[in-house]
Amino acid sequence: MRAVWNWVLGNYPELMHLALYAVNERFGDFKLTWASCLDMEEGSRVIAPAWRPGGVRSVRVT
Repeated sequence: MRAVWNWVLGNYPELMHLALYAVNERFGDFKLTWASCLDMEEGSRVIAPAWRPGGVRSVRVT
């Protein structure tokens, strides 16, 4: 059993790429991607009315 785990850990990057490729082949491009490839967009900073039914709707957090 230890030999199997050593093989998996030794081949982890390759196995991750194969899994990522298999999911994207089946479900379409960029369904799974590395976090470093995502654009870090700033949110709208608006709290949904369902959570704050009264008062201020847009809050600027610094």
